[in-house]
Amino acid sequence: MINLIRGGKMEFVEKLFSDVDECKIGISGLTDELLCLYINNHYQKSKKSIVVVTNTLFEANKLHQIIMSYNKDVLLFPMDDFFSSEAMAISPDLEATRVETINKIITSNKPQIVITHLMGALRYLPPKKIWECSIFSLKKGMSVSKDQLLNHLQKIGYKREVTVSKTG
Repeated sequence: MINLIRGGKMEFVEKLFSDVDECKIGISGLTDELLCLYINNHYQKSKKSIVVVTNTLFEANKLHQIIMSYNKDVLLFPMDDFFSSEAMAISPDLEATRVETINKIITSNKPQIVITHLMGALRYLPPKKIWECSIFSLKKGMSVSKDQLLNHLQKIGYKREVTVSKTG
């Protein structure tokens, strides 16, 4: 077997990726692992944010997990996979992940890799300024009137409930 790893780097893959980048040509049929290596390599060289759109939430999750093993600057923006689920019930876990991802994008000054899928790419998002205005920061020892907090939470989409029975 030929030793393809020298100095901790896969030089043949890097050479392939640099040739593809320089020629502005595409490659298809990569395994998930090679695709993630390519995405990470491109991100490292470009120092710019990258958005990767897959066909399904399953594929987005899979790529997110693989790239996380190479790079911690990767975020997942998940949506429920079907339009009908939007009308019936939105997954509170996916909704929380989306909010966390948007907040990291807005508050981070460094480039990120964002993995989503078709439904995530089609999702309407408010302009950045509106999102930033909806942020209400609470700190230890801070005094806020109950009415002010409740009004702000209702304004940004929370509903008042007697008993909380689900996440979000």
